[in-house]
Amino acid sequence: MSTGDILAQTIVEKKTFQEYSTIRTLQFGSLGIAFVGPLCTTWYRLLARKVGTKGTVVALKKVALDQMICAPVMTMAVVFCTVGFCFLGPTLTVWYRLLAKHVGMKGSLVTVKKVALDQFLFAPFCIGALLTVLGTVQGQPPKETMRKLKRDYTDIMIANYKLWPAVQLLNFYVVPLNYQVLVVQCVALSWNTYISWKTQSQKNDVE
Repeated sequence: MSTGDILAQTIVEKKTFQEYSTIRTLQFGSLGIAFVGPLCTTWYRLLARKVGTKGTVVALKKVALDQMICAPVMTMAVVFCTVGFCFLGPTLTVWYRLLAKHVGMKGSLVTVKKVALDQFLFAPFCIGALLTVLGTVQGQPPKETMRKLKRDYTDIMIANYKLWPAVQLLNFYVVPLNYQVLVVQCVALSWNTYISWKTQSQKNDVE
């Protein structure tokens, strides 16, 4: 995946050496090594074991399963991983450091202030930005992205307040600053599942 990003930046986007983003290439490379590579290996071995390895019918079955099952799942997973690498991770890191710098590090009152700022200032902005970025990464037209944002935003905010205040109360009070993003990313495994379901639900698309 790093090779694809290099080609995209140098040939498609025509970036100069000064404009080239090494961090972006490393992020895509990490995604390929840690996620896409192992997933493809496991999937192809599963196909070989369950469907077979030779023959025209076997090949057709593999293509059908690959394109109807694996491809949509991988596409969504890559989208969420990309958004996490390029948007959520850096944004959360900057935000938590700002909170630590301007609000403080320890104490019950400091923790309450951090949770209040996080949930009533940062969360509404972050969720709106996340839904917008997801729509853009998925190639949706701006009007479609805005339609889904209006449709899903309130429900996602309500779900956010059922989960994240308690998580962040514990996170800010107990966990050292350097590990707070990691804690959030671990909880976000289940949260992102909900976001994926909510934003992709065919039932919600029916007006």
